[in-house]
Parts: sequence; C-alpha cells; structure tokens
Amino acid sequence: MTYPAESVQIGYQNHVEDIRSFLDSRHADHYTVFNLSQRNYRGAKFSNRVSECNWPSRQAPSLHNLFAVCKNMHNWLKQNPKNVCVITCSDGRAPSGVLVCAMFCFCHLFNNPVPAMQLLSAKRPGSGLWPSHRRYIGYVCSMVSEKPSLPHSKPLMIKGLTISPVPCFNKQRSGCRPFCDVLIGETKIFSTAQEYERMREHRIQEGKIAFPLGASVQGDVIVSVYHMRSTIGGRLQAKVSNTQIFQIQFHTGFIAPGTTVLKFSKPELDACDSPEKYPQLFHVILDVEVEGVDKQKDLTPPWEQFPCKDLNPNVLFSCHQENQDALAIAGNVGMGSLHWVLNCLCSFELHTFFYQ
Repeated sequence: MTYPAESVQIGYQNHVEDIRSFLDSRHADHYTVFNLSQRNYRGAKFSNRVSECNWPSRQAPSLHNLFAVCKNMHNWLKQNPKNVCVITCSDGRAPSGVLVCAMFCFCHLFNNPVPAMQLLSAKRPGSGLWPSHRRYIGYVCSMVSEKPSLPHSKPLMIKGLTISPVPCFNKQRSGCRPFCDVLIGETKIFSTAQEYERMREHRIQEGKIAFPLGASVQGDVIVSVYHMRSTIGGRLQAKVSNTQIFQIQFHTGFIAPGTTVLKFSKPELDACDSPEKYPQLFHVILDVEVEGVDKQKDLTPPWEQFPCKDLNPNVLFSCHQENQDALAIAGNVGMGSLHWVLNCLCSFELHTFFYQ
C-alpha cells in the first residue's frame, strides 16, 4: 500500500482516515502497520500499532532489517488467527513486494524466490523488483531452510571492478566517462569520482573498463557505477550531472571463503533502465578476497539462535484452502484469495477497495 496521505494530495496515495476507518471496521484491535517508508507518520492514527522500518529507496533493505521485520510479522500473526499485517511504503511497489516475497519464504510457503515472485506478480503486476531484491529474498530462503545457511562475519576486500564491453552513455553513443562508488548500507566509503576535467572518457573500441578499488567491506554492500556528463558551455557555466549505469547489491556474509571473482551478467544488475545503451554480453566482474578473520558484530543479528523449526505457512492464511489457492497461483494453475491483509498481496476485498 502507498504511504498514507494526511492531507489533500494529488496522486495515488490513500487517505489515512479512510485506511484507519476500513481497518478499524474489519480488523479492530487485530492489525499492525509496518511502514517501510523513510517518512514517519503519527502512530496515533493507527492506535499506536505502527512499526517504523525506515527502508532506503532504490535499494534492497539491509539483511538485518529484512529478517527482523519478517520475524516481527511472524510473531504478530501467530499470536492470534485474527491478526493481520498492513504494509505501507512510498509507492506501494518494490519495498512492499520484497517484504511480501521474503515473508512467504520466511514462513516456509516457498523454499526459493521464484514462486514467491510469481505469486506477487499474479496479484500485483509491476512490482518493480530488482535483481538485488531477488538476491535478498534468496538470502532469507537459505537462512530459514531445513539446514540454515547463515552469513559469516568475514570482511571482503574488493580489489577491482571490470566492465565489459564499454556501455554507450555519452551523447555520441561512443562510450562513457564512468566512476565507481562503494557503499556499506547508505554510507559511501569509497569513490573514484574526480573533477570532470580529470575524468577519463572510455571508448567502445577499448573493449573494457577497469577500476582498481581496494575497498574493504562487510555486510550490505552496494557497488554503483555512474556516467559523468557536462552540459555544453564554458568552464564556469557548465554543469555536471551523473547518470547511473548500473548498481550491484549483495551481502558479504554469503560470499564463500576462497572466492576470488564475482561475475554479474546484465540481468543480475540493478538500474539498467536503458537497454539500448548496453552492448550484447554486457557484464561486470569484481575481483575479491574474503578475509580470514571474523569482524566483531556491532549488533546481535536477529537470526542468531532463531528457531526455524517453529515457522509455518499456516499463519499466512485463514484456512487450508487459501493455502492451496496461493500455491496454485504461484504455479500458474488457478486463482484464489489470500487472508493476509496487504494491499500489494491481500484479500480481494481490501485489494479492490484501495487499489489505484
């Protein structure tokens, strides 16, 4: 569901009073709101049953936050069969979608991201999930599997990055003037960006672009490459702007010790919004080294000593038939209605009432 509007606003937002009235009439004292947006709203609007998750835009949530929210939702749902969860985010699309799919896997409805995303797509087309979202849903699947695979705490050294072939982002469609940012979470820790005059332009004929990096990272990592462009004009009048070429997000805890190369094909890259700018077989290679010593954790992760055996998909549905209907939708066999109250994947009545 989109972020609730508290005043008259132009757009597709639902008004908070309408949402509260609907929830109070159908699920009084049995709903909790999970706000994924970075905009907080007054919890009193929903009887102080609001969990502020503060997820960043244009990237997957941190693994710590994603797992913690799934854990909290599961705890709420299992307390009472009447309990429901309501998810809100800035646009009702990708953040809500990644949480819904992760929750399906967390509760053992599915053991891999594909059917979870198929079910989401059937009920809410155009969710806008990126490859990194799917990657993080996969992490959750592996962490709650019969033999859980939990992330290690060893730092990762990103030695360098190679892009091949050279993408066409300049006005002449002959190459690009790229730079690379490395972030841990939302914090930039490394960048190759310089003043425009000092930035090198790479041509298609070169075949590839190589960046030496030498960035030590641990946890949720984003590697983002941009094309730097300047408007026509004198040196004082020209303005510099950046166009994102691609973005990669992953968690270092799932990179196996001994790994030296991470290769990403174009379908595995985020933010590739202009297909005509990428040559065939476009790919990115990270030269890496997993360090040998674990880094001390700042926070106790929510998955530590978590009892996966207590997870059950029944908390997502009001009856066995709804469970079967959901599985049929994921397998493209049939249609059904879900009891779980979500605008992006919810009972048909609520979906119809709020769908924009």
